[in-house]
Amino acid sequence: MARSIRLSSHRVRIRAPRELVFQMMSSFGRGRVNGEEGESSRVLQRSGDEMTVEFRTRAGGLTLTTIERVTLDAPGRITFEHVKGPLQQAREKFILSEVEGGTELEHRGEFVWSRLPVVGWLAGC
Repeated sequence: MARSIRLSSHRVRIRAPRELVFQMMSSFGRGRVNGEEGESSRVLQRSGDEMTVEFRTRAGGLTLTTIERVTLDAPGRITFEHVKGPLQQAREKFILSEVEGGTELEHRGEFVWSRLPVVGWLAGC
């Protein structure tokens, strides 16, 4: 049985209101970030605060396609759960907290890459 790899928690401060950061992070399917050729998101299904989103992501010379279940808990949390793609399973959380002068964004996650466990471990480091 493959083991879950827990990603290191990351925090960053953003000089913008929490509601604006949440809005920008949850605008799936509305274009791409400049300079991110080949990366995109497309909403496949939406029901209230839950949606199913297809992501195309560049990783080195590869373009990976994943399908994720995204739960929006405005304005404080966005949760991603892997549905289909190269990983066996993955869960990620983006937690938005109000701080003086803006927003603190914390990222937490874990994944299982059972097809090539050593590659998965290296990717998670």
